[in-house]
Amino acid sequence: MTARLLWKLAYPITQSTSLRDELKGEYADLARVARNVDSQENPSPMLGDDSPLIMGRY
Repeated sequence: MTARLLWKLAYPITQSTSLRDELKGEYADLARVARNVDSQENPSPMLGDDSPLIMGRY
């Protein structure tokens, strides 16, 4: 959240596009890492044969 806030406020406060772009890249990198960690810690549940989604197809 902090990295996104810094990115979004960089230009309005400093009027620096280079700082804004640098912070956007940093935010993108941190968001990518966070998504990877989240996907490893909270994997999607596997759908079994008795899942309502699967049963609805029959």
